[in-house]
Amino acid sequence: MPRPTIRIAHDLEADVWYVQTSDVDGLSAEAPTANALIARIPVMAADLRDEDEPVPVEVVIA
Repeated sequence: MPRPTIRIAHDLEADVWYVQTSDVDGLSAEAPTANALIARIPVMAADLRDEDEPVPVEVVIA
């Protein structure tokens, strides 16, 4: 199975990083830094896909 692609972006007004688009249905998240968001995504993706281990993903910064 190919790695899902997740695009993250920075909201300058709110000063948060957020998931802009995702190949994982239902994935929505934000964090104060890009690194914090990137660290959370594999675990959240696993939860949404009912998997036991974090899901390897490709993160693209917009």
